[in-house]
Amino acid sequence: MRIGFLFHNCAYKLWHAAPIAFELSQLDAEIEVVIFCADQSVLDMAEHIATGYPGHRCSIEILYLPAYVLGLRRLLKSLCAPGKGALLRCNAKSFSTLDALVVPDLTCVKLNKQQRPGLRMILSKHGAGDRAQAIDPRMALVDFVLVPGPKLERRFKAAQLVREGAYAVIGYVKFDAVGKVAPVARAIFDNDRPVVLYNPHFEPSLSSWKPWGLEVLDFFSRNADSYNLIFAPHIKLFERWLRCGGHLPRRFWHCANIHIDLGSPASENMSYTRAADIYLGDVSSQVYEYIQKPQPCLFLNPRGIDWESDPNYANWHLGPVLCDIGDLGAALAQAAATHDRYKPFQQQAFADTFELSDIPSAVRAAGAIQEYLFACGLDTADSRSLTAISGGQALTQLQNTGPAYAAQLLS
Repeated sequence: MRIGFLFHNCAYKLWHAAPIAFELSQLDAEIEVVIFCADQSVLDMAEHIATGYPGHRCSIEILYLPAYVLGLRRLLKSLCAPGKGALLRCNAKSFSTLDALVVPDLTCVKLNKQQRPGLRMILSKHGAGDRAQAIDPRMALVDFVLVPGPKLERRFKAAQLVREGAYAVIGYVKFDAVGKVAPVARAIFDNDRPVVLYNPHFEPSLSSWKPWGLEVLDFFSRNADSYNLIFAPHIKLFERWLRCGGHLPRRFWHCANIHIDLGSPASENMSYTRAADIYLGDVSSQVYEYIQKPQPCLFLNPRGIDWESDPNYANWHLGPVLCDIGDLGAALAQAAATHDRYKPFQQQAFADTFELSDIPSAVRAAGAIQEYLFACGLDTADSRSLTAISGGQALTQLQNTGPAYAAQLLS
């Protein structure tokens, strides 16, 4: 059996899926696992995470792209990530030998299904947020989905995006990797003032950056005696600056109480969510990583969204919501003072978002993939079949075989 893991652009997605590859390669000597990387930066991050998994048997490769496509990607990087189709076409030979391909997002699913109709597509979610994009109809093109917890399981099932026997609830792989590779968060500041993490999303229609971002940074530059600030936005905000409006005036780069990180490995490995005392953000799923240890949160609502009954803004129940940026100072104080009120909600939301157990999430995911692919290869003479997995438990064996069921399983 040959299984590929595809990372076609952003290195940060490796934290959510590469550990599964490393565990899967050690689970069964008959499984060959290949990690396909879009470029050298992605390969470097894969090898960095691999240091936490000694003994893995994965091969790690850079995918081929013609020079003109590489040039196009560099030229248009500030707007988008072009060349996905070319990347798949140019590496068709590598993909042709695969039994399954694991992807951390849905951008390549349709293309792969068109080119390799028989290829098993497995989605390993990156992030576990609430926004509407999580409910993506392209998920119906996926054969098997790895789900972090009950929250998304309910939403996916309600939207009919997953079916019984075609998903597993496995926890949150990134927590495993961080614990192995970056177990100790480094100190960012040399004083004991509260550390605020400002983590705006990149999507212009949802992010607080364009309407309020500079005002947020100006507030902290004026209040250096009261707060430290880590400004670590979603990596795409400044990577795709032309589309997303990522522009930062020089005056902020020299503020002693403001640490700016627009996309280093530290912005990906939970260094900042673990170093912060207060989370300040909008719709980023990183807030759920931050409340692994319940702490104060403050959410920015520059558009006056009626959010309280909207499941796409469920995270805004984890702290106060600010509708007037002029009240930022008072709101930060309120977030700290009222945290005890929100702490039970944070604990409940964390447990609902991530179904963790004593078995590492990457191990559970690797086992689920192995069992799923084994079940797909059964013929009608076998007496074992597939049902939905919960909590990383082994697949239930059913007496439900025959041509009709096999066709349904393989559809």
